[in-house]
Amino acid sequence: MAHVTYQIYFHVVFATKRRLPLLTQQMIAVINGIVQDLSVEIGFRAIAAGGHEDHLHILLSLPPHMTLATVIKRIKGRTSRENGNLYWQTGYYVETVSVSGVGNLVDYIRNQWQMHSLRRLEDAGFFEPAFLPPLPPN
Repeated sequence: MAHVTYQIYFHVVFATKRRLPLLTQQMIAVINGIVQDLSVEIGFRAIAAGGHEDHLHILLSLPPHMTLATVIKRIKGRTSRENGNLYWQTGYYVETVSVSGVGNLVDYIRNQWQMHSLRRLEDAGFFEPAFLPPLPPN
């Protein structure tokens, strides 16, 4: 195949089976390594991976000859095999990303654990005025 230059970015999200909270930060780090290894093996770019207990976000760039469905099938299969009791829900969410949006999306994906943890504190009411420290005097 002739040399091809491409900038085709996909933001993919998939969930654990029945949205069970199976993922830990350590597992997500391992999954990121698996995705990186697969990217070298089959020839795509894995830009970022992150998630929280019940879902995973991945930012990928695929060459034009490669199908996203094939890549996701390989990622889900390998991560399930190498993580024992990890099972993924059927299907996934995908959106294309513009070149200008890649940087912000990388930050968003890499900070998933912190963002969801913070949201849980908000949902529990820990950011209500009664729980916030007083403002320093001016």
